[in-house]
Amino acid sequence: MGFYWVVSKSQFLVSTYLSERTLTAPGGLSFFSTRRGFACDTVIDFEVVLASGEIIHANTHENADLFVSLKGGLNNFGIVTAVKMETIKSEDMWGGVAVYGHETFGKLLEATGDYVKDGTDEDTHIMVSAGYVGAYQMNVASCCMYHTKGVENPRALQRFTALPMNEEHSSLRREAGQVKFCDQLSSFTSDGSR
Repeated sequence: MGFYWVVSKSQFLVSTYLSERTLTAPGGLSFFSTRRGFACDTVIDFEVVLASGEIIHANTHENADLFVSLKGGLNNFGIVTAVKMETIKSEDMWGGVAVYGHETFGKLLEATGDYVKDGTDEDTHIMVSAGYVGAYQMNVASCCMYHTKGVENPRALQRFTALPMNEEHSSLRREAGQVKFCDQLSSFTSDGSR
């Protein structure tokens, strides 16, 4: 199961992350969040099964209050069985995952604060996390970073690429679209583990 699937041979993508997990119910971060907002902001229509068993649609014209509530309201209002979303134009991307040792945590936090404070490149996106990784048997921090227009090591991300990273577990490269990057992210974990 992946985050995205290709609609046609064109470079347009739509999110389909709705089986045992969901992308839009908690809001949803995507590669395009810096420019386009949360994934739930691209939803056009939800099909919902209510507690009564009734199947309804929630959009700007029908059940508009439920439509707004479902965008970030998790599954507290019914069971979402289908979602229609706007497509987002996709181009080659540059980025990937940088893994850092625990000695870099402070500098990574500082770089993250600077990125948030000074960030002006809406085509970049980051996700920073830290914790113990059993597969590596060590405390690590990671930064998933992307440039959605494919610019290699753009200025906005250089504060992260300049930090000393664990080369064995890091992977920054140019790929043709989000599917490859989703596959790369999936390779860092296995189902049922974090």
